[in-house]
Amino acid sequence: MAFKGIGRAVSKGVPYTFAWARGIGTTATVAADDNRAIGFDYTHDVTATDHRDGTSAVFATTFDEPVHTISIRTIPVGNSTTNTGDRARLHGITPDIGTAVTLANGPAYFTGGTAITGAGTASWIYKGGASISYTPDGVTEVSMTLYRHGFNVEAPTTFAAVQDL
Repeated sequence: MAFKGIGRAVSKGVPYTFAWARGIGTTATVAADDNRAIGFDYTHDVTATDHRDGTSAVFATTFDEPVHTISIRTIPVGNSTTNTGDRARLHGITPDIGTAVTLANGPAYFTGGTAITGAGTASWIYKGGASISYTPDGVTEVSMTLYRHGFNVEAPTTFAAVQDL
């Protein structure tokens, strides 16, 4: 006999919606109800430099601005007003390079809200490299990586004073 998750709360699913616009070639907007998220991966990376003295001992470390990335996979769907296959096919588009993708309905750390419940929205930058996958027997998938820069996804960090080393 197995007990699953007794006494523990777990997170399941992708509690986010995504929205973006495309203006080059085909003018279209993909609203939050035009797709369903099926995958979400978050990565936080920062470049650090060790500063060494004449004996190769590290005396200080400096950090560049961190880069936050999320890789998402969505399925285009017809929205609630026109739920047809043709309408779903219209949403199989990627954002324009250098434009924002709005992330909403998730934890505040990713959406820019103030509460852990996810109040607020935040824009992530699309730098290119998306793919749209069509298969004869499966649903269409749109995959892309989005970026944000800064020490904190929710708010930029400001330095009050400069420290002499």
